[in-house]
Amino acid sequence: MSCILRFLNVLYDDGLMSSAINTARSAPSAFLGVTDTDQLGTHPLIVRFMKGNSRSRPTLPSYECIWDVKDVFNVFRQQPLVEYLSFYDLTLRTVMLLALVSAQRGQSIHMMDINHMQATSEQYIFQLHGEFKQTRVGFETMNVVLPAYNDDIRLCIVHTLSVYLSRSEPLRNSSQLFVSTVRPHKAVTKDTIARWLKVTLRLAGIDVARFKPRIVQGRLPHLRHTVKGLRLQIF
Repeated sequence: MSCILRFLNVLYDDGLMSSAINTARSAPSAFLGVTDTDQLGTHPLIVRFMKGNSRSRPTLPSYECIWDVKDVFNVFRQQPLVEYLSFYDLTLRTVMLLALVSAQRGQSIHMMDINHMQATSEQYIFQLHGEFKQTRVGFETMNVVLPAYNDDIRLCIVHTLSVYLSRSEPLRNSSQLFVSTVRPHKAVTKDTIARWLKVTLRLAGIDVARFKPRIVQGRLPHLRHTVKGLRLQIF
């Protein structure tokens, strides 16, 4: 047990946070012949060490502040209606509204496919397929539901996405939802989607060096509430 404690203490001295040390603490249990009555995770010394570690070096949020989503909405309100946008600007708006409404990872947005899409006048539903970061035994992929927002058509993902699908149909050579805005309009990567989100944040005057486009933390299913801001993480 003293060897395990020294090992964990080395990790602590190296500056690792409590979550990383806890992961390392679990690793020896997988190959050491400990008995059921002497599990590392419940050993009194290990428990005391981990408790002290979490108190002296608590996990902190990635950001101390959040950006104001109204800044993005104001950009959209100042632009022409989606029917008159260039295909590039239409793509930027569609990606950002989809990210805000669905709160999906960039990977999930990248994997949306029109062959696995259901559309009505009130919502779009995408069934996601493939391997995800959170994929594990027993994990079930949830459908992505995008409801309409009738209070302001400029912020309605259903209307915006309908226009995007109509404009992209003669251009696309892939069933992936988002395609390149330049010829030959191939399916884009998740890095391109992240770049599009970053461009929109920059247009809204948001410091993209501070807030990185990954996943919008929080849901805006109907965009009916005043939101002070959303926290973004790094891809």
